[in-house]
Amino acid sequence: MDKATAFMIDYALENSVEGGANSGLRLPGAIIAAKTGTTNFDDATRSRYKLPGSAINDLWVVGYSPDYVVAFWYGYDKISNQHYSTTSVSWPQRVALFKALSKGIFDQNNKPFTIPDNVIKVNVEKETIVGAANNIYAST
Repeated sequence: MDKATAFMIDYALENSVEGGANSGLRLPGAIIAAKTGTTNFDDATRSRYKLPGSAINDLWVVGYSPDYVVAFWYGYDKISNQHYSTTSVSWPQRVALFKALSKGIFDQNNKPFTIPDNVIKVNVEKETIVGAANNIYAST
């Protein structure tokens, strides 16, 4: 992967932690990027196991800095109507687990992601089509 592309992905995922969709994963004083995800049960599985509409199969998190990575899966090995994850209960637990696992790792290193030489930072007007971003990076 081109270094500029890798940096732009790092930048987007870092911003998701700093104030976006993954801001719950933020660790004060640590620079990290993160991607979360879930997998859902299909309708046939929900029906077969009598699962509620809020039931989800898997939750995962990958959080990283330039030097460290923490990744984990959260869920159940076997599908059961007695044991399943939900968006309302399991998401906060996933965040708490990530913070507990990551605190001693990421707070040791506050190193920013390295901007490659062929990437420049440009200011963007707030009301333009780019949206609310104050600045963006572009590959030269």
